[in-house]
Amino acid sequence: MRYVKVFFLFKPDTMENLDAEFTEEEQLIVDYRNKSHFQEIAKWANFLAIVGFVVLGLMIVASFFMIASALASRYASGQLAFVGVVYLFVAGLYFFPAYYLIRFARKTKSALRSNSQVDFNAGIINLKYMFKFFGIMTIVVLGIYALIFIVGLISGLSRF
Repeated sequence: MRYVKVFFLFKPDTMENLDAEFTEEEQLIVDYRNKSHFQEIAKWANFLAIVGFVVLGLMIVASFFMIASALASRYASGQLAFVGVVYLFVAGLYFFPAYYLIRFARKTKSALRSNSQVDFNAGIINLKYMFKFFGIMTIVVLGIYALIFIVGLISGLSRF
């Protein structure tokens, strides 16, 4: 059975003594099955990131068409321009997870080809950033939902 050793260069709470000997608890061993799992994960991550960038481009083009048609219209179409600006904002937010995902895929593929611990760590860090972004966005959206619920509740109770 083949093993690929993956070492942590330092404990998370300290950054000193990087050349110290590694003990059994400080190393992570990735066997050939997990290596193949990471290769497959990197392929799917690359696919999803590319699709994400394509959707991002389509959103930007659609937003420009909306804004341009709202400006070119004889009748002021503020709603269409507003939706175009919202599309641009959402496209800006959508860029970050796609960017982190493609960096994860590329660094992980590179690490698995060359057994590079540095590239593997960089790939995992980008995956962490992607999930951190989604976590923060989830908290923000849940906060907005809670605010809408409270405003709706207050509005509904004020009618009585």
